[in-house]
Amino acid sequence: YAFKGCTGLTSLYLPNTVTSIGESAFEDCSGLTSLSSYEIPNSVKTIGRYAYSNCTGLTSVIIPSDVTYIGTGAFSSCNKLTNVTLNSNTLVSAERTSDTSMASIFGAQVQKYQLSSSVTAIGSYAFYCCTKLSTINIPSAVTSIGSYAFYSCENMSTITLPNGMTSIGTYAFYACGKLSSVTIPYTVTSLGARAFLGCTKLTSVTLNSNAVASATRANDTSMKTIFGDQVQKYYLGNNVTSIGERAFFECSMNSVSFSSNLKNIGVCAFYGCNGLTSVTLPNGVQTIDIFAFCNCKFLTSINIPSSVTYLGERAFLNCYSLTSITIPDNIPSIGMYTFGDCTSLSSVTLGNNVKSIGGWAFNNCSKLTTFTIPQSVESIGNCAFQNCTGLKEIYCNPVKTPEVFAKSFNNLNVGNILLFVQDEAYQAYKNHEVWGLFWVESPTGINENHLTEDLGQQLVYDLNGRRRSAPQKGLNIIGGKKVVMK
Repeated sequence: YAFKGCTGLTSLYLPNTVTSIGESAFEDCSGLTSLSSYEIPNSVKTIGRYAYSNCTGLTSVIIPSDVTYIGTGAFSSCNKLTNVTLNSNTLVSAERTSDTSMASIFGAQVQKYQLSSSVTAIGSYAFYCCTKLSTINIPSAVTSIGSYAFYSCENMSTITLPNGMTSIGTYAFYACGKLSSVTIPYTVTSLGARAFLGCTKLTSVTLNSNAVASATRANDTSMKTIFGDQVQKYYLGNNVTSIGERAFFECSMNSVSFSSNLKNIGVCAFYGCNGLTSVTLPNGVQTIDIFAFCNCKFLTSINIPSSVTYLGERAFLNCYSLTSITIPDNIPSIGMYTFGDCTSLSSVTLGNNVKSIGGWAFNNCSKLTTFTIPQSVESIGNCAFQNCTGLKEIYCNPVKTPEVFAKSFNNLNVGNILLFVQDEAYQAYKNHEVWGLFWVESPTGINENHLTEDLGQQLVYDLNGRRRSAPQKGLNIIGGKKVVMK
């Protein structure tokens, strides 16, 4: 209480022999406007509770590097105090509670904190509820930010996290309502749950950390629970080589920019990302795991790079809006349900090395009208083309009839589907117990005998032997005769 109530005091000098400033020492000294190293010398190690409380003229404070303790309310009710410099690593890195944060020491009205280059960590609750804080520097030496460190700093619009940082705690930036973008450094290995949740204006996130991007997650620990569902764009830096299991599970972003070094996309990585309409994967991706893009209901287009060697089951299940897909030559099989219920899928190109088409692989792909089976295919699974009710033509290139189940083409009137096969394989398909149920034709033209048997049905073909649902303008073959429609 040494100078309490000295309202006329406008400046002071404390010698370097002073090591502590006691409780309420300068309380109510309303004439003080700033406290520099002259007013608080570098020798000071402790500042007591309410030491400068209600110094209503105070606008800025510099806290020396050797200060290890500042009591609660030390600068409370200093309503004009907007600028604080913290040179003490001990103070900034200390583990605090919601009742002992910087807001409880300096007040929530402080707009700018300047941290010394000697600061190596920001402790839990350090700036908790500093609601007016708009500017703070994170020194390059800082390696960790504790839980709740910037919780509800609702006026902070930008933050720059330095390379070298390794951990960001849970709720670290929760409810920083003006924050619009953030970049996670490549050195970060731990990113806590809900670290940026409640940042309602956060729409752009750059992830440079492979450790964060590749981590295996649960449904309730995906990026959605870390950054919030309002994020529209994710940028994955070139350090990211893998996207982990459930990384973006049910996120609503509409854009993802992928690392050029990306190799693997994990299980359920983009499951239920209904904001995605178009995805461009970089060449170099090797695996797309099971359920990777399952339930992306509005995804209309995606490329599968030629580098991909594994495409997991159900990878695109329930992608209702997907219209076309090209499978590269390095993929040996189409797994079960891979494109099941892709009800808008109208164009499929399979690579020349696909050996098997799994069960239900194209189940309910009702928009498919033609399908080409590469020469490499050896087997087609049960119900692989079930309910593909739009199918009219299949170009089956294997000379040896692929193994097929009785229900591989379940719920289709296969007798009305043209099956074009190689000349030398015609008889084998024609005599097959399943393939023989189709309208088997050679790709070189209509089989005259087969055509003659059904003259009464007045079947319509083009000159290449492809069946038409109705005569078209120009030359048609109707009932085995050439007919010109004008």
